[in-house]
Amino acid sequence: MRYQLLTTLSLWIPMVLLGCTPSPSSSEPADVLQAAPTASTVPLRVWVIGSISEPQILMRQWLANSEQPLELRSLTAAELLGESQCGCDVVVYPARLVGELNQREWIVKLPAAAMPSSTAAQSDDSTGNTTAVEAQPAAWRMQAEYAAQTMAVSLGCSVPVFVASASLGNESDSEDSRPNTEMDWPSLLAELNISRQASPQLQFDIAEVDAEALVDRYLAIVASVAQRDPGYGLLFDLQTMQPRLHQPEFLEAAELLAALASQVGGQAAAVGSHSVAWKWASENPAPALAIASPSLLDTSIAGGTSGKILRIRAQGAAPSSKTSHWNTGGGLMASLSSNCRQTNQAVSFLKWVASADTRAVLAKLIPGVESATPVGGADSLSWKARQSLGEFLSRITISQEPRMPGASRYRKALTDELTWFLSGQKNSSQALADAEKSWNEITTSLGKNQRRSYEESLGLTL
Repeated sequence: MRYQLLTTLSLWIPMVLLGCTPSPSSSEPADVLQAAPTASTVPLRVWVIGSISEPQILMRQWLANSEQPLELRSLTAAELLGESQCGCDVVVYPARLVGELNQREWIVKLPAAAMPSSTAAQSDDSTGNTTAVEAQPAAWRMQAEYAAQTMAVSLGCSVPVFVASASLGNESDSEDSRPNTEMDWPSLLAELNISRQASPQLQFDIAEVDAEALVDRYLAIVASVAQRDPGYGLLFDLQTMQPRLHQPEFLEAAELLAALASQVGGQAAAVGSHSVAWKWASENPAPALAIASPSLLDTSIAGGTSGKILRIRAQGAAPSSKTSHWNTGGGLMASLSSNCRQTNQAVSFLKWVASADTRAVLAKLIPGVESATPVGGADSLSWKARQSLGEFLSRITISQEPRMPGASRYRKALTDELTWFLSGQKNSSQALADAEKSWNEITTSLGKNQRRSYEESLGLTL
């Protein structure tokens, strides 16, 4: 018995010191020790899905807090999904990929030691000191949940806003003539002197199309006109998994997108990146409107102070009525890889990267990471936009789909059809009918469990 005990300890102690899980493929990693992990000579492998403008700054920030060597790799979403396995300890990725990574069993349930706080509190760290714990908004926490489990720590939540030039909606209809920052679509189109277009003929270079941004702004318009409860899904019927792209709100959204693209110079704002659209609208001397996410802007653009943010309400809705927003899934999250070989060190990195101090630095380096303080200054329009989203981010039910398996394929098919539509190759009905056909083919190829995956992505599982 004593021999067996010594043998067990001899196997267990090195694993604790190195910080490895007993079974790397397990979906239930062991909770880590409360004490700070001892640095090993084996580099901690971190994959970041997205661009890092100055990776050396990230490395220096980490090494200022830990002696653990870091092996950093930046890759695109396509490159990640082309890998045969997630060969890292920590993966930082756009939230929309959580269903895909969960299905592939590349990420595991977040260990309790790395779990973010749901309320502001005080906690004792390993040194016995008391430190502030930042409370994450409900939208951030829900974004990190999949299949009724917390799979990641959220580093940002990408929500598009309607960014306008200063001259758009300059005077309100009210007697006090305060600046008008809330309009419905008919009033907005009238002031911009544009109209819905079922068959646009826009001129732009296909190579300049930002696929993610194009889908982001289209779905943001869908959320602004849809009357359904987003908690039960906007894109698919829950019972049949049939796409709703043929429904009136999707046709209306496509034609509104084409109308915005018909503004002088608006083609770039329709198909360009979030930064391109933001700069074009906010700095335009003429009345202009674009759709962009303040958390996905280049640092130089995020510091701009011109322009304003509009609230778009549905036609016939009362002023100041609640409006729907769309979580693009472009905000970044960090998860423990199922191939993690150093759990203690990996959890330490997760806690570090999710801290307010770290995000304040990384927000300037990696789009999709949000700082709790103004990156471009308290007077910047991007900061004011994020502040205006505070009420929305505190809601539990938000529009955030697709993020189930195949999310990238669904979005790619929709991008292709929206591009054909805006360039005049198809009208709105044809483009969305073809997108719906492609979505059905994708759903079929992913198998009968896709309906269950959709429910899990919406947080509807028991």
